[in-house]
Amino acid sequence: MIAFQRYIRSCILLAAVVAINPLFCGCIGDDSLCTEEDGAGTVADGNVNLSFTIVTRHAPSGRAADISGGLVGSSVENFINISDIQFLLFDADRKFLQNFYPDVKLADGNTDYSEYVATVSIDEPYFDENIDGNVNFYIMALANGKSLGMSFPGAFPGVTTISDLCSAAGSPLLTEGISTSGIFDPQNGVGIPMSGLQYFSVAGKSLKESTPHNPYNLSTPGGGRDINMLRAVAKIEVIDRINIPVGEDYDADIYGESPDRITGVSLLGTFSSGSMFPAMDQWDRGDAFETQQVIAPTVPKNASWLNPPVFPDRGNINLDGYGDVLRGFAYDEYATGQRADKCRVYSAYVYEYSRAGIGTGHPPYLHVTVKGSSDKNDANYGPQVLPMRLTQTEGQVVTDLDALMRNHIYRYEITAISQGLEITWTLCPMDEVTIDIPPFN
Repeated sequence: MIAFQRYIRSCILLAAVVAINPLFCGCIGDDSLCTEEDGAGTVADGNVNLSFTIVTRHAPSGRAADISGGLVGSSVENFINISDIQFLLFDADRKFLQNFYPDVKLADGNTDYSEYVATVSIDEPYFDENIDGNVNFYIMALANGKSLGMSFPGAFPGVTTISDLCSAAGSPLLTEGISTSGIFDPQNGVGIPMSGLQYFSVAGKSLKESTPHNPYNLSTPGGGRDINMLRAVAKIEVIDRINIPVGEDYDADIYGESPDRITGVSLLGTFSSGSMFPAMDQWDRGDAFETQQVIAPTVPKNASWLNPPVFPDRGNINLDGYGDVLRGFAYDEYATGQRADKCRVYSAYVYEYSRAGIGTGHPPYLHVTVKGSSDKNDANYGPQVLPMRLTQTEGQVVTDLDALMRNHIYRYEITAISQGLEITWTLCPMDEVTIDIPPFN
């Protein structure tokens, strides 16, 4: 009998934004991607001049009410390619007005891709019509979608609403399979897909006084609003702390050659696509309609569940023909470095998952490969593949995880391969959950 003890922590990944290049087409009747010739570039001398801050994470002192708690993202998780972003402007009734194309730059002194500053001049009749009072409007942003095959319908001025774009059928789709085999890499200009939304109410007088050299700052410290971006994927982390005593750090000289060391992790079972935006009710909650941490997953209407084999009693099962349902994990140097004990972390990024959304399909699970014994006479000679449920139930593992939500980390710390059947879990601050995992035959 083999048992895993593991620790799961569903941590909130702080989110944010950034800026440029037409990805979302606002041309009436055009459902293809806009190109620079379709109208990219700033308006030379618009009647409204704006600046605003785009944030991939907030410092604790400046965090907006919409995103609270959580972990600091790595530079890879914060990065936005400013040539792969689109901004959409909506009126007070949440109807689409136009795409616009700011000049976006990394904030001065910023080294971790967490904050950007955008400036733009806009010619928009809606502003002119309301300039004598308060001008109320929304800005929506989507970033880093092209690398994952993002596709979307056209947005029609005066017709398309934010609700339309956040619907199951209207949200831009992410269609490429993802893992951690280097797909997200600032050096290659590829970042995690993100989206964000913010509401603004500005006195017309302030907009009248704005100039290209003195734009009105929508994100003025103390009273303004940033655009916070929410990552459109979830992250799963598996930490190798097998048979490392509590209170001790990982030491390669002592523990590196153990037959219990993890050498690989794979996820079986995933959706074929993800949605760029969460469902409307995930952002339209309470008194705010803006970027908010989700409390439920959003699965695209036409996403296919790439069904894995039934969860095995043992790890050695025939995976022929199941290559499309496998998602490989990679060694996560950043997450490992963030741990005080320096235990090795393996991670993967995945589209959101809903247990209810797979119907009669099989829930996802992990295959964890450990080195195994070097003794040919040992029953555990050679690599050992151990199946591991994604779960957070008490007692016997009979209930699978209900959801994987965007912008969250699901963290499993494996502490032992041993005898034992009991599972306990405790809900801790910031959605920390501790679980002891049962044995596998």
